[in-house]
Amino acid sequence: MNKTFENKKSNSVVLYARVSTDRQAKKDLSIPDQLERMRAYADAKGLVVVGEYIEEGRSATVDSRPVFQEMIDRVTHGEDSVHAIVVHSFSRAFRNVTDLAIYLRNLRQIGIRLTSVTQDVDDSPIGKFVTLFYGLVDEMNSAENSKHVRRARRENARRGFFNGSASPFGYKISETKVIGHTGYRKILVLDDDEAAVVREIYDLYESGLGLKKITENLNSKCLCRGQEWRVQKVQKILSDVVYTGTYWFGGRENGYMAQIVESKNDRSEQ
Repeated sequence: MNKTFENKKSNSVVLYARVSTDRQAKKDLSIPDQLERMRAYADAKGLVVVGEYIEEGRSATVDSRPVFQEMIDRVTHGEDSVHAIVVHSFSRAFRNVTDLAIYLRNLRQIGIRLTSVTQDVDDSPIGKFVTLFYGLVDEMNSAENSKHVRRARRENARRGFFNGSASPFGYKISETKVIGHTGYRKILVLDDDEAAVVREIYDLYESGLGLKKITENLNSKCLCRGQEWRVQKVQKILSDVVYTGTYWFGGRENGYMAQIVESKNDRSEQ
């Protein structure tokens, strides 16, 4: 969090900037971009910025965001004596219209406005209605975007493309061009060295060795991507159907990939 405080004035404001994920920061306005626009807005309106609150990589649920809650606590208890909180858009601070309505009401009761740079409305009854309408539209857009993302990820998985960020041990990520689509899609291909370790794990288990002994055996010879092997990691490898070439996503089987072991029963319990 980055905060700066100056002498409090009747036209003083605090800024709140947020992105929930790195992916969102790439496709949406980054935090520096949001702050730049909010500072320009404040300057044009003759407002004095007395604090900046920055939230990164957090859930859209307001109760689970510590920086947002700290800001609310400070402005409602007078530690930051301001007449407004400025956000880039209401969707940056609130993902549903219910939260927006509650905070609008609570802040107005103590004389603090909630202002959006991109959805600037006055404090009249019509302005209040328009603010909530913006919130409703943002909520609907968010739900529709989430549905589209889930659908796209399911289709990706069905066609054998990888949706994750880190590959399972034994595989590495490769990118492939898909005809008719822009950009590249990720696929899993064998990492020969790691795949050999996976096969050894299965062989040791089939020979009757327990998880703890397998872990000790591995740690005497190699690391797991720079870290010591743990029983939980060995157990996960033995119980993951991906090593049989089956790709599961969203609770269903989706396509196939390079196979490391021929078959897998439930070997995770010892």
